[in-house]
Amino acid sequence: LHMIENVQIKRSISRGRDTYGYNIITAVCNGKSYRTLGGGYDMIGTVLGDWFETEHQEDLTALVTTLQLEHYVGTTKHVPKYYGLFVRDDNSVYIDGGCGISCVLEIIRACGYKTQTCSDKNGRIESFLVWKE
Repeated sequence: LHMIENVQIKRSISRGRDTYGYNIITAVCNGKSYRTLGGGYDMIGTVLGDWFETEHQEDLTALVTTLQLEHYVGTTKHVPKYYGLFVRDDNSVYIDGGCGISCVLEIIRACGYKTQTCSDKNGRIESFLVWKE
């Protein structure tokens, strides 16, 4: 069994001058944090996508090389099979987590990982467990 990564989800409210009152979502794993603020998009999906993209770029690259990419959006290649997955001109892969947590989890699972979502008693997501068997 590989190491289980525990991605903690933290919630707060901005006290910044220009962003006062905005929601802040932070994903914390292995001492690194990934943060987004605002609303109107899937903020948890965004921070989970940012974490996976940074920590598992080689898995994303391997996934993308197995697929034929023909669809272009501007200069960025969109991966048709996985909504929210894109390839930049430098061939780095990124996840637009704003498209939804379900899309991000599908991309993570497509890279060969198992996922488990942990919620509190009110159904609010507290963390994600991510591991390879």
